[in-house]
Formats: sequence, structure tokens, C-alpha cells
Amino acid sequence: MWGSDEPRLRHHIFSPYGTGLHLDRRAFDEALALAARDAGADLKLGCAARFAAQPRGGYIVQLSTGERVHTNAAILATGRAGSGLGLPYAREYLDNNVAVAARLSLPARHLDTRTVIEAVPAGWFYLAALPGNEVIVVLITLATLVPSERRARLRWWLEALAQTIVVRNALNGCRLPQTLSVANARASFALSGAGDSWLAIGDARIAPDPLSGQGIIWAIDDAASAMELLTRMHGRDLAQEMRARTLRDVEAYLFERSRVYRSEQRFKDDAYWSAVSRSSASVPHRPAAPAVR
Repeated sequence: MWGSDEPRLRHHIFSPYGTGLHLDRRAFDEALALAARDAGADLKLGCAARFAAQPRGGYIVQLSTGERVHTNAAILATGRAGSGLGLPYAREYLDNNVAVAARLSLPARHLDTRTVIEAVPAGWFYLAALPGNEVIVVLITLATLVPSERRARLRWWLEALAQTIVVRNALNGCRLPQTLSVANARASFALSGAGDSWLAIGDARIAPDPLSGQGIIWAIDDAASAMELLTRMHGRDLAQEMRARTLRDVEAYLFERSRVYRSEQRFKDDAYWSAVSRSSASVPHRPAAPAVR
């Protein structure tokens, strides 16, 4: 339910972008890591890393295990909330969104695997299936609207949930949550995301609004592109190519975000939707290009 009081069903079989998949992220991430190991990567699990540039090129990687490794290039894939790990990395944030989420166990019945999205005055909810007959119910809203005290936050979240129709219907029979988690959901991009023999990929390069559902797809495409670029480009050329790609993607993303959010006019006087409208109205044609050093 978005932009209308009438629910609409959009099946991915009719989408030009292909099918939509629900993933068990823990199993998916583990499978990727093991595939990298099987392909020859030296896989280090459960340890932190920090890069230090060397005068003659390349980096020394200091691992929290005490091991030091020399590498010719570095790829930063630390996600939307990660840091530069010693690399000259900086982010630009495009909004102030947070995700306020509850995990709920479903009663013994068939699990509906469809994703549900519903706009409400405080923001918008999405509901998605999880492994183990569970669902996650997430309210995307402004950080400034979320009460800081836990009980007040839960009460505020439940009041927002009570304004839904489709989401409440999908949760029929579930017990109300007692706890919530709050996570960063800000759309952002790497203002400085590449340099001499290093580059950022995935959400570290550009992290879209959760509404887009494109994060994993962009990350996999970035990974393939990064390997191709590192084999034929070095230094300044690599940084300029990644900077230009990021600016193109950000411009296209901002245009599409503005179009989608402007299509919801039912709550335009609400604090969240007013902020979204102002943000869309002030979308720059092209973000300022960072200097390449």
C-alpha cells in the first residue's frame, strides 16, 4: 500500500528486473566466503583488519590475530556502516533514516513469503519472511522521530503498526513484540571511495534506500567490476573511473527515489513525509566531485 488506500500486488514474474528472492543472509554470506576460499582466497574469519599504505606501493594489513600481510591492492567491502580501516575513505549521507525492527514467530501455519510494504504517517513498514517460521517487521523512519526510552519507543512503534492494514493482516495471530532493534538505514555513498590501488564496493560504495531492494545485486555487480578494473587500471585512472561511476549511480538513484516518494501524497503534512518531500525537492542534479589525490 503506497500512494493509495487500495492494496496492490506486484508479482516479480511481470517485472523487467527479473525475479525477487528471499535469502537467508547468514547462510548466503557463509556460502560466499567458502566459495572464495575454495577458489584460492586466504580466508580469515572473526578477525579485524587495518590497512597501512607503503611508500613503494601496496599495503600492510594488520590483523587482530597479530599477523601482518602485504597486499598490492585493497578492496573495501565493509557495508553501509563500516569504516575505512585506515584507508582515506569518506561517506556522504543522503537522509537520516533508521530501521526500527521486531522479529516475530508465526503461529503454526503456512509461511507467506511475499514481502509486504505499507506506508503510514510515521514512515513505511516492510515485512519479510525469515528462516524458522519467523518474520521481521521493520519501520523505516527518521532518527529524530524515534523515542529514546525503550518503553516509549515500543509504544510509539506499536501505534504506528496499528495504522497499517496489510501488515497487521499478515501478522494475525502473532504475539506483540516486547523488544525492538534500531539500525542505521541511511542512504549514502562514498564521497572518497577509491585511490591508489584501493576501492570501495557494495554498500561501502553506494548504499541505497532499503525500499529499492538492490543492495545485494549492486554489491555482486561491483565485485565483478572491481576485479576487471584492478587488472587493467592503476592509481589515478582507477580512482577516476570509480568516482565517475559512483556519481552516475547516485544521480540515477536520487532521481528514482524522488519519483517513488513523491508518489505517496496521503501523509504529506506528516513530519516524516514532509522531510522526505523537502529532501526530494532539494536533490542536487549532480553531487560535487571529490578531489582525487
